[in-house]
Amino acid sequence: MKSLENMLRIVNPGLVIDPTILAHYRSLLTQEEQARIDRFVFPEDRHVRLVARASLRLFLAEFTGVPGQDFRFRYNDYGKPFVQDPLKHAGVHFNVSHTKDLIVVYISAQHEVGVDVESIRPMSDLFSIAERFFAPAEVADLRTLSFEAATQRFFQYWTLKESYIKARGMGLSLPLDQFWFELGDDPSIHFLPGIVDDSERWCFSQQRLDSGHFVATASCSSQEAP
Repeated sequence: MKSLENMLRIVNPGLVIDPTILAHYRSLLTQEEQARIDRFVFPEDRHVRLVARASLRLFLAEFTGVPGQDFRFRYNDYGKPFVQDPLKHAGVHFNVSHTKDLIVVYISAQHEVGVDVESIRPMSDLFSIAERFFAPAEVADLRTLSFEAATQRFFQYWTLKESYIKARGMGLSLPLDQFWFELGDDPSIHFLPGIVDDSERWCFSQQRLDSGHFVATASCSSQEAP
């Protein structure tokens, strides 16, 4: 698959604390975006979402040369956002993911993309979650590992699966147990009968950002599933 013109940016919201910068970030947003952020109860949640939303606009500005405050977005039936204005950049695709301490923004000039970042953490119900949401091959793989190794592998699978469904823009209407991944330097996707798609049109990457996070990206070489 040919290389895609994509941009990945990572932000630590805990480092964005200057009141002047935060005021500028808020000024980039529409009144609707500001109101949506203000509805969160906890200050830390409001902070992360403000930085995430403003970072998206700033990185779109870096990518296109258009001021960040000029962007307007539309949403599909599943809530995935797309560029609506400026119209000449409606073909630019993006996706955002965040934890409480990391924000990841992924942008492409022309192809659907998805991104997911997760904090690696112990999970006492790891295998029951995997049995519910993972494909049989992934569950079988996890059960060959020690609990510590299975925890790492779980989040590798989870971030890849999330990046795929976010790139498709259809949410959990795509059953997570109907596709599975082979891991490696270039992870590959495989589909069970529940999903009609072509694995050859997808390009995935994954990296461990530090001792506590995995991030995965998905890029699609064509707009429509077969």
